[in-house]
Amino acid sequence: MAVRERAEDRVADGGVRESVDSLLRRPSSPLKRAFDYPKCAAEKVRVVVLSTGYFLERGVSRAFKESGHEVAALPAGKGAPDVLKALLTLGAEFKPDLVLSFNHLGFDEGGILAGVLDSLQVPIAVWYVDSPTLVLRGRSENAKGNVAVFLWDMSYEPAMRELGFDRVEFLPLAADLATAAGGKWRERRPPPAAFVGNSMLDPASDWEGRIAWTAGLKASAERVRGRLAGGRPRALAEGLLREEGLGEGARFFEIAGAVTWRATLEYRAGIARVVGECGGAVFGDPGWRKVLGPVDLRPPVHYERELPALYRAVPVNVNATSLQMPRAVNQRVFDVPAAGGFLLTDDQTDLHDLFDAGREAAAFSSAEELREQIAWFQSRPEERERIVQAGRERVRRDHTYGHRVRTLIERMRRFCREEAG
Repeated sequence: MAVRERAEDRVADGGVRESVDSLLRRPSSPLKRAFDYPKCAAEKVRVVVLSTGYFLERGVSRAFKESGHEVAALPAGKGAPDVLKALLTLGAEFKPDLVLSFNHLGFDEGGILAGVLDSLQVPIAVWYVDSPTLVLRGRSENAKGNVAVFLWDMSYEPAMRELGFDRVEFLPLAADLATAAGGKWRERRPPPAAFVGNSMLDPASDWEGRIAWTAGLKASAERVRGRLAGGRPRALAEGLLREEGLGEGARFFEIAGAVTWRATLEYRAGIARVVGECGGAVFGDPGWRKVLGPVDLRPPVHYERELPALYRAVPVNVNATSLQMPRAVNQRVFDVPAAGGFLLTDDQTDLHDLFDAGREAAAFSSAEELREQIAWFQSRPEERERIVQAGRERVRRDHTYGHRVRTLIERMRRFCREEAG
């Protein structure tokens, strides 16, 4: 999730950077003339999506196209050569109104790509659906005047503004109806309840392995982890670490990531354990065996080809939100009702803003309540179906990628008008 590559050399080799810098210093260079056109002014918007294989790309790009806009995907993931040169070549012909990235993927840590686009007055929209603080790690080089940040969880707004991002907007996740309608599940007999998800064992171990732990540091991290895993209302690990006096130093964000993923592992394990004790199954990676011990563990399910059908087949789908999200709801809150399945999710602040909780969504606040709710809903198929129908209608009305694309374009049009004058 975090920017791990030292991407300056990947974004542009030295010769390309030198040539671009030289052209940008000239008042009337061919490069500047190629990008000198009104942005976001026409009814049809042209969007360059920095393509890194992230799971949101396909659904969001399809939503842009279905809304009548044009999309050009630019490979910008690991192994993609010279992103800056490719973007300038594509942009001079395609004339983009904006460049879209998810989680700042495709951008370099040093802000080279963002700086060039800023000089050319090309707007950048960055939609964060993972912790921006763990991605950026306190670096502000990408906080240019042409950047608008869209957050799925507004708990991060103060941190982003502190880094220098002036335009910060709320943009929650949504459903891809094309994906939700499909799916074919390989099993004939669904379990009475299911939890689908990663154990987080590998991410937690990976982040913990980057840190030289001392006894005092480990004790502080343990206290924060415990508060994260059991706390309500939820908080960000970064804030809790600062309360422990650990708010300085290069390792701060490594510690925050390690604590967040270990706490998420423990929290998810508690939820998955209840599902198993209620006769349900866990679908996920082998790490669950180490975390839970004996459990009805079934193989991972393909997100597009199988998961929607599983959601429809299982009577009670259970959801546990990552602890990087103090208030937001995750992808499953939209995907399950969109697919026609019943979801029992942990209670989050944003759930009540996005759905009519109780009528369009069902929620629990503790492991004990989850146990009761699973039994209650398993014995009441009519009540489950009522919530499924209401939730699906709400998603179709307000929470598709088409809705999010329209919001993003509206905000970017406003941004361009402000810049123009």
